[in-house]
Amino acid sequence: GKVAATLPYVKSVMPVDTNIVIFELDPKVTPDKFLYALSQHDVKALAFSVSEIRMVTHLDFNDQLLEQTKAALLKIKF
Repeated sequence: GKVAATLPYVKSVMPVDTNIVIFELDPKVTPDKFLYALSQHDVKALAFSVSEIRMVTHLDFNDQLLEQTKAALLKIKF
């Protein structure tokens, strides 16, 4: 959640209480464009609405995967 809040293409991040992060994209970025860009870095997420993205970690999600996900998010430019 902290990294998403700093990204220029993210409008807002919902409070994170669990392993689920939901954030709203800037209106100029569609979920399809974002998900495609994310997939180019082997990271998966879901469109949660017409402007929101949902990311969920799982039991095997470790610090290395967290760092890879952060790096992917920071590399994406629109």
